[in-house]
Amino acid sequence: MFKNYFKIAFRSFANKKGYSFINLLGLVLGISLFFLIAFWVKEELSYDAFISNRERVFRIETATISPDGNNMEMSSVGWPVGKLLKK
Repeated sequence: MFKNYFKIAFRSFANKKGYSFINLLGLVLGISLFFLIAFWVKEELSYDAFISNRERVFRIETATISPDGNNMEMSSVGWPVGKLLKK
């Protein structure tokens, strides 16, 4: 039964090459993008997985305005912040 399906599909691909190429290209792109997005999401969700209380980990940022008026956010803070947070 499957042999007949493959035979019909092959004949259809041979007769309609342009249409078949567009369909296969769309299928390949869709599957490729799905896997790329799935791997990216898996990578994003794996950060800080080794920390036992990772839901309590926060990031402190410093927001400054440069002399030319641009907003800058940096992930570093001065040393006194650690002592204040500890209190």
